[in-house]
Amino acid sequence: MKGLIFELRRRNVFKVAAGYALVAWILIESGSVLMPTFGVPDWFFKIYVLMVFGGFIVAMIIAWVFEITPEGVRLESEIDRGDERVVERTGLNLGLIVLLAVALVVSITFNVTGLRGDDDRVDTSADEKTWVAILPFENRSVDPENAFLTDGIHDDLMDRLQQIDALHIISRTSVNAYRDTTKSLREIGEDLGVSVIVEGSVQRADDQVHVIVRVFDAQTEERLWSDSFDRDAALSSVFELQSEVSSRIVAALPIAAADFDGPVHRAPTQAPLAFAAYVEGVNQLDQREFGSLNGARRSFERAIEIDPDYARAYARLGETVMVLHSNFNAMLLDEAATVASEAVDRSLELDPMLAEGYAVRGMIASTRWQSTRLGDGNVRAAADFEKALALNANLSTARVWYSTLLGQENRIDEAIEMLGSAMELDPRNRIPYVNMPGLLALEGRTNEAILLLLKTLEIFPEWSVPNDYLSRHLQGLGRIDEAVAWAVRMRETSDDPLAGSNSLGLYRLLGYETEIDAFINEIPDGHPVIPVGRGYERFIRGDYAAALELLEALQDTEYAKVEFFYPILSRAAVMTGDFAKAREWLLRDNPRFAGDTSMPVDRFNADAAALLGYVELELGNASRGAALLDSTLAAITDLPRAGFSGTGLLDVRVLAARGRKTEALDALESAVDEGFVSNLFFDLFAIDEDPLLASLREDVRFEALRGQMQVRLDEMAERVDAAIASGEWETLRDRTRSLTRAVARR
Repeated sequence: MKGLIFELRRRNVFKVAAGYALVAWILIESGSVLMPTFGVPDWFFKIYVLMVFGGFIVAMIIAWVFEITPEGVRLESEIDRGDERVVERTGLNLGLIVLLAVALVVSITFNVTGLRGDDDRVDTSADEKTWVAILPFENRSVDPENAFLTDGIHDDLMDRLQQIDALHIISRTSVNAYRDTTKSLREIGEDLGVSVIVEGSVQRADDQVHVIVRVFDAQTEERLWSDSFDRDAALSSVFELQSEVSSRIVAALPIAAADFDGPVHRAPTQAPLAFAAYVEGVNQLDQREFGSLNGARRSFERAIEIDPDYARAYARLGETVMVLHSNFNAMLLDEAATVASEAVDRSLELDPMLAEGYAVRGMIASTRWQSTRLGDGNVRAAADFEKALALNANLSTARVWYSTLLGQENRIDEAIEMLGSAMELDPRNRIPYVNMPGLLALEGRTNEAILLLLKTLEIFPEWSVPNDYLSRHLQGLGRIDEAVAWAVRMRETSDDPLAGSNSLGLYRLLGYETEIDAFINEIPDGHPVIPVGRGYERFIRGDYAAALELLEALQDTEYAKVEFFYPILSRAAVMTGDFAKAREWLLRDNPRFAGDTSMPVDRFNADAAALLGYVELELGNASRGAALLDSTLAAITDLPRAGFSGTGLLDVRVLAARGRKTEALDALESAVDEGFVSNLFFDLFAIDEDPLLASLREDVRFEALRGQMQVRLDEMAERVDAAIASGEWETLRDRTRSLTRAVARR
């Protein structure tokens, strides 16, 4: 044995072994990092590691047989070593070799067996959820009318797999973006952040349905499982097939999941025409446009007419009606909530375990509570959202609506976190993309809000809503010309007659009477807000007496329930000097202020509290007025001034009304430095007419600051004039893009 060790040392085999082990370790470790970066399949890396290990044996043989000498590489047998002695460093050499060998063995073991802790392949541990995208199934039927069956099978499969706690299922709005895509599975997996992709096809011929389903590893594109199924075309057979397919898919995944039980097996309907109408309604609802929502409502009502026991159709009808109210004011809140509540109650009566039913019921309660902020509607809404998520943690709409409630409760960080989780589950869902900017703006991250809205328009170029949000946000930042350009774009892309309604304030600010007339005249007479809109038209033209007369005539009608009815009415009363009426309207709109001197003021009622405080002072109620104004100032101290979540010049107005003139002018100067040119967006009052600012108007500082604002307005009006004359608005929109990205680069 000693002779062998001596010979190994003499032939430098130990040195070669140590050197090769070091190089091999470097090669394997660098390969484990770089190869996944360039999309190299996992199987190739394993072969690569085995080749490196095999090279170790080859290196040892070469070291034994050959020797590098000054005369070149020679066979060991040809070298005359004479009295050559080996330097004795056995302990050091062996120690080094052992350490390097251990490192090499550990590296090979971790990389080949998958024991490495940061391995980003599909996680097989029971406490980690697997992210799955179920792509839209391909309709291979000759008759295109059978597309509803294909979409329905796809949707029902998603509903079933969403019940599995071990899975995160990407929502349908996101996966539908990959219908007929040319992207590879790996690219889709990277887009959606999933590790598993399911795809399939459906073919209907006569009374038979042929379904093919395949499951892939999204990173390696390796097929994990596939199978084909043949059933008769009756819906009962199709839904039974779905249960089998769902179970087979779960069995193919590296997770531990319980068997399907209870309501997961229930067929949603046995009526093919009801099923077709429901699928059509879901596709229309996902578009979130005015026309598509009205179509969705008709589709769900048709599904219910065909099958009165269709629980999901009732829940979706409730959702559609509430979105028509909240997004487009196409229905008054009381009407929408009544219709939606009846539908949702019926859905839960039919299926007490329907997550969508609880989510929509929570949305109804939350919306009602937000309109008055009275009672425990927020608590009941939160309980419904929690129930929905307990039944289906993958239900992204529940997370979106829950986030809105959290934001209304001023739990902004929680709202952002909840909305972020919804975006992970449904990265192509439109709604979080327009909700998140408002939350960012509340934290003063106004530029980030613009960047996200611009990104949203890149993802959804034909969607009208981001244009509206962008226009309003820019108006709140004092960038009036850009705000007009995006309002024009909103009207170009929407079929909602109220699209771009914030442009009325912009046109008033710029003195464009013709544009105001054109906008008002295009609203159909039958629209729910048109009578109130006529009063608003008189208000923005400065005819406050006519506005007051028109609106007072509507106070005992359903139009008094329009969201902006009382704010316009109370301000019109203030401008005509009728402070008693102004107080009455303000208290009707904000009943929390009635009969209490310790009234709660927050960012939602701060404008009303300030105006009520001013009215109380005018009515001689000095202590109550002062208390309201001081509470308002305290409530807005930490809130941003600019953007569509800002408070505008509210601090300036409160300080002026309290007689703190110097502080008010200092705050106004700070606002002008931020870019303010008007408070119209925030409180409906033009700065030259705002009664709360009356004490400042004769001051030379106010006149100078007002002059700066007018110079900016005149410059922006010139750019708007040029756009109107040429009909070319993209230059102003490019201005938004360039200015915003310039700020982001600083």
